Amino acid sequence: MEERIDSVVISDEMANKIARMLGDILRDIRTQKRISQHTLSESVEINSSYYSLIENGEVNLTLRKFLSICAGLGIGADEIMRLLVESIDNYYRSS
Repeated sequence: MEERIDSVVISDEMANKIARMLGDILRDIRTQKRISQHTLSESVEINSSYYSLIENGEVNLTLRKFLSICAGLGIGADEIMRLLVESIDNYYRSS
């Protein structure tokens, strides 16, 4: 049996909002763990200025960078995605 996946199109505005939500989540986890941006960016081999842009939601992450950051934070990608889905749900509920 073949499954069909419908494509989902989101606006640039919403994509930017999701990038900011993800950045907020990464920042919250990093600060809770008392890890500096500089320390994390060095451990995952990302330029610290670029990492700052990630937390500010100003860049779109590649999957490879996202997984590296998850590893550097010591948290599973599934947990971060769960938090992101919750943030998106809360955004839609409050709109």
